Amino acid sequence: MLHQPKLLSWSAAKTRIINQLQYTYKTSEESSRSPLTSRIPQFPLFSSRSLTKFHFDTHLQAFTYYRSNDDDDDNSRNVEDVIITSLFYDDPKDPRSAVFVYFTSLTTGVIRRCLKYDFQFPSFQLLKYISKLELIVGYSNNRIYLLSNKNGILKYLTSIGCPGTARRLIYDRTTRSRDVIYVGGDNGLFVRWYLIRESGGYDLRLGDKLKSVFINRQQNIIDMKLDPISHKLFIVAHKGCLIFDTLLNRESVSVLSAHGAPVTCANIYGYSIIMGFADGIMKIFEIGSESIPVRYQLQVHRTAMIGLLITTDGVIVTGADDGSICFYSLESLVKLGEHHFMESIERIMFVRGEDLLVKFKNDLQLLTYTLPIRSFSGALQPIEHLHVTFPVGSIPSRIVTRSTQNLFTVYNPRSSQIINIIPLSPSRIVVNDFVYDSAGEILYISTNKTICSYNCSSQPCYLLNIFEVNNDCFFTKLCCVMWFSLLPEHTKKRRAFGVVFVGTTNGKLYLVPGDHGLKYALLSDTPEALHSNYQILKDTATVDTLEIFQAYETYTTRRGARYLLAIGNDFIAKFYRLSISGHEIFLRELGIAIHLDAPCIGAAMAEYRIAIACAYRGYIRMYAITINGLDEISPKDILHEHSPIKALTGCETIGLFTTLNNTNEIMLWTRNNEAIRKLKCDIPLMSIANLNDRGDILLIANRRL
Repeated sequence: MLHQPKLLSWSAAKTRIINQLQYTYKTSEESSRSPLTSRIPQFPLFSSRSLTKFHFDTHLQAFTYYRSNDDDDDNSRNVEDVIITSLFYDDPKDPRSAVFVYFTSLTTGVIRRCLKYDFQFPSFQLLKYISKLELIVGYSNNRIYLLSNKNGILKYLTSIGCPGTARRLIYDRTTRSRDVIYVGGDNGLFVRWYLIRESGGYDLRLGDKLKSVFINRQQNIIDMKLDPISHKLFIVAHKGCLIFDTLLNRESVSVLSAHGAPVTCANIYGYSIIMGFADGIMKIFEIGSESIPVRYQLQVHRTAMIGLLITTDGVIVTGADDGSICFYSLESLVKLGEHHFMESIERIMFVRGEDLLVKFKNDLQLLTYTLPIRSFSGALQPIEHLHVTFPVGSIPSRIVTRSTQNLFTVYNPRSSQIINIIPLSPSRIVVNDFVYDSAGEILYISTNKTICSYNCSSQPCYLLNIFEVNNDCFFTKLCCVMWFSLLPEHTKKRRAFGVVFVGTTNGKLYLVPGDHGLKYALLSDTPEALHSNYQILKDTATVDTLEIFQAYETYTTRRGARYLLAIGNDFIAKFYRLSISGHEIFLRELGIAIHLDAPCIGAAMAEYRIAIACAYRGYIRMYAITINGLDEISPKDILHEHSPIKALTGCETIGLFTTLNNTNEIMLWTRNNEAIRKLKCDIPLMSIANLNDRGDILLIANRRL
């Protein structure tokens, strides 16, 4: 787990603002009368549809979900959603089981094809799909089954007896490249199985029974979650929770519920453990201290809670027996919304875009939700520039704005409140660009000849000159890639870093020194290598656009590819694959250079697509990332020349791009470069930005977010 940065309370932040600026009543009155909330049209917050409605006498025993490549079009890297379900026909005359494999798109809800297997497999109570090995692990009546999956074609491999009743299956690939299955269940069942590769496929071999003081024969394990980086299991039992280190075979943290009702669900987010109980109460524990106190206790539901999930931007999603699903803010525990189904819920899980798959007795439904529009704390000065940072581990996302008077404001998007104010004198420093390292709470500022840093987590704070060059060039653009380190020297201290690059007027890319200790791999191992450069453009070109694209990194997804896009003032764009190995950074150019016909005003990435917006153009140029480079995707609609685009953003998870044009219209574009939705906003907007991997859009007005 990573160190959670200390956040300022709203009262402390407000006091700090008043002491540093003249926050007049007139400004407050103008911001409070802003028509942002009233003029935006209200849409339904919840929408659910049935994906697999079965016969009334059919019981949906278990299901698993994964995403696969579309074999019909290998070059486009299309992905489709696959749902595997195990059914039991509760017919007294003909009881039987079946397994269905659905190839669908959760975006459209259309099932493209379905494969059915009657009588061939038992009725599984648990299913776990291993995408890397194309294997399905199932549990039925005290036996573990192993099936192979080749594009929906299931084949029985082997089965073996299980020494108890299982409740959860977890797959892990250890540091020794061993494939492990962890099984947890009733009466303290907690064992490890090994997947052994053979000539005919795979086989299962029982490993050792894992021992814990917390888990005994009186404890029933109801759920388990794995951190694939640290190989730690978060185990949920009916009397509390446990963090188990699978590499050391011992528990690191245990939390007793100290509640009359049994635990029914739990989750972990940073240093917070959230538990749900059979009486509908939710408790939040803090594990930063030895005593592990209860921070909050809240009556969430009237009946037993059956599921508890947390989104990447800190929204708690709970489900209950009575068919209700509630949404709460982790920061303030304010209720954001509620949705009711007509039947009892048995399980909930996240799918792409953090939509919800909801399991009922004989149905599986997809719940898409939109949280209410929330307004951030009013900006103190007109906003000129804005950055949204990526979350890494328990380090959440941040929104950083810069005003025309060099006032930097840091917002927490989960609570929509100000957590830091950094005033800089506009007469003493001329800011060309800035980036924010949310892991280290460091603000990097670029002037013409100097890179400065401002450490927001230390007191007192100073603006330090950390990097400059003696060459006849000026700094132009900054970009930051979030890196989660697995090196031994970073395990006890910081593990997440912001790696900052700066472009120059002679087409070079410099690596700004930092605590990460990285360097370019192309250079020799000398102290000067840290401050060396890489020629990304021609030496006669100025780096006008410098963008880093990477997937959102959480506890379960930290291995997303990183790409760098550099565009010069000669309208030539180059695309690079960025990788980090050990202490070295590698840059590899993909394909040939792209020639634009106008200055670039923005770029974004979503699902292996790169979109570039040029000035005076009402459409976007889109490219598909392939092994050989970039393939251009022709626009389906270019009838927007009367409304040029002025801002572009994209959501990697749901594969959509969003543009804002000069007529104040927000347009949504698919990964096939087709405009599918147009939203008209009455408020003059300066820009837009993607806020999280749910696809929420941040609207930037003059003084409002």
